[in-house]
Amino acid sequence: PQWALFFVCFALLVPIALLNLITAVIVEMAVTAAQRDAEHRRTVHQAEWEATVAHLEDLFLDVVSEKSAKLSFKTDASRRSEHLESKLLTQDMLRAICAQDEEVREKLNLMFAETEGSYGGLNRLLEFWPLLDASGDGALTADEFTEGLAQLYLIIMENRGELYVWRRFFGELSA
Repeated sequence: PQWALFFVCFALLVPIALLNLITAVIVEMAVTAAQRDAEHRRTVHQAEWEATVAHLEDLFLDVVSEKSAKLSFKTDASRRSEHLESKLLTQDMLRAICAQDEEVREKLNLMFAETEGSYGGLNRLLEFWPLLDASGDGALTADEFTEGLAQLYLIIMENRGELYVWRRFFGELSA
């Protein structure tokens, strides 16, 4: 009788302990997989960020440089960075280049998911101009342009449904 109580307790507790061990192993595997997934997402996000910034630097060069100068800057990284640092972009310059260069206009349309052939991308960029102009001088440096638009692009890609709210919010701020 005394041993029966011991065996009943043993028979009840051992499976529970084993199930707890199995659960711990499964949870540990899930946490490890989640950490690997998070690291992979960070790596992919960093690669997307670098590609976006490079694309925006090219767009900035398209806007502020002559066509012949752009080719040499794409091959010589040091001259490219010096040239990027020395240039400023104003709203009037942007309007003028978009009126003349359909390629630049279409890159802006693609970035802001606007209709091809329209000036929607230009208009969206001008709406966000005060947000991008960190120095407040009315002109954008290459860093303000690329970093600001890269951040904005990531917000647009992650929160497409909320873009309308952001545009309305910034419209009220500038009014």
